Amino acid sequence: MKIGIFEYGSQDRAIFFARVLAGKAYINSVAPGLIRKKLTKSFKESSFKKYKDKKLSRKLSNPTNIADFILYLINEKNNITSQTIFIDDGC
Repeated sequence: MKIGIFEYGSQDRAIFFARVLAGKAYINSVAPGLIRKKLTKSFKESSFKKYKDKKLSRKLSNPTNIADFILYLINEKNNITSQTIFIDDGC
């Protein structure tokens, strides 16, 4: 439940800033899935396995996947704005 509230809040902020800065900047938010980092170091391996088993790709994202997409957003001329992009290995 808390995650849903956070996701709604971040998407709401992205839409707000996209409207305020329309034509001046592209505003998006990125919502990564579970990744192996210092923050998840204490997670049991079974938690990662359960997560992967629920995902379409059956694998975890890594920081490089997320960074590559962010670089795409900031380097390419595109019309992506006011979006929350989920990089969570499928629903």
